[in-house]
Amino acid sequence: MSKCRPVCNCFLTPDVKLGQGGIATNRPLGDRPLEKIVSGLDAERERYIAMLAEDLERLVQQLSNMPEVRQVIVFGSYAAGRRDLLTDLDLLVV
Repeated sequence: MSKCRPVCNCFLTPDVKLGQGGIATNRPLGDRPLEKIVSGLDAERERYIAMLAEDLERLVQQLSNMPEVRQVIVFGSYAAGRRDLLTDLDLLVV
């Protein structure tokens, strides 16, 4: 049997501790300046937002080329203007 224990739909090995905000880490946050952590997350967020916009444009273009598709509706957090690392694309295709 594994020595991992379930925590929020993920598994942590005994040497991994939950860091600040529930992020699994096996090293203390103290060995990296907070500014580096935040700027890294900012850069990752910007890449992810750009990827979401590109994916949405590509999906709508592909779907609009299908004669049986009448409408593509975006709903959920993206439609409400949320743009962060937890945002996904929710589409209703009619």
